[in-house]
Amino acid sequence: MVALSGIEEERKRLDAIDGKYKGWKKREVKLSQTESELISQEEEVQQLYEEYIAKRTAEEALYHSFCEGQAYELGKELVEGDLCPVCGSVAHPQLAKMPDAYVTEEEWKKSQTARDTAHQLWQQKKETY
Repeated sequence: MVALSGIEEERKRLDAIDGKYKGWKKREVKLSQTESELISQEEEVQQLYEEYIAKRTAEEALYHSFCEGQAYELGKELVEGDLCPVCGSVAHPQLAKMPDAYVTEEEWKKSQTARDTAHQLWQQKKETY
């Protein structure tokens, strides 16, 4: 009976160890899943950031082209001897040329909206991550 009692005690001890082992395995699986989700979230934040930077760069280029177009339009109306509405000069030795890419205010405003939307998406994702 004493030998049987020792075996039962050992079985209980091994069952307890087995239970702990299974618990650790479950935690390991959960940790691995969480790590994968975190990596996925990081990648999504990075992708949204890159999209925002691309939209910001495009908006800046469109704004520059829009300003060039506005300078060209203003220059077309200048008359030698009349005051420039921008700087007040009466001499206009070098007028702005027509830009290669003539951007309307509407196109520029759309690019601002796209930039702002991309920025908001990036910020929201970054805050929830």
